[in-house]
Amino acid sequence: MRIENKNVLVLGAYGFIGAAVTRSLQAEGAYVAAFVRNLKTGVQVLPDVTQVQGDLRACLQPKDWVAHLEHVDCVVNCAGAL
Repeated sequence: MRIENKNVLVLGAYGFIGAAVTRSLQAEGAYVAAFVRNLKTGVQVLPDVTQVQGDLRACLQPKDWVAHLEHVDCVVNCAGAL
């Protein structure tokens, strides 16, 4: 799939892997939104990326995702727990 001009939501975007994936997607021409738990941290790590605040632990049902996925072509999950 060509990623250029696609709207991509990256879960866990300000983590070590998520930040690298987010930057790579942007470099390939994607419009990236970072799904972050903490907006302050998200802006510090990815200052030029649209931030979407949310908590994966609270998005348990499909209805919880409807607003987050509007106009999104692709979701990349980089979230994880150690």
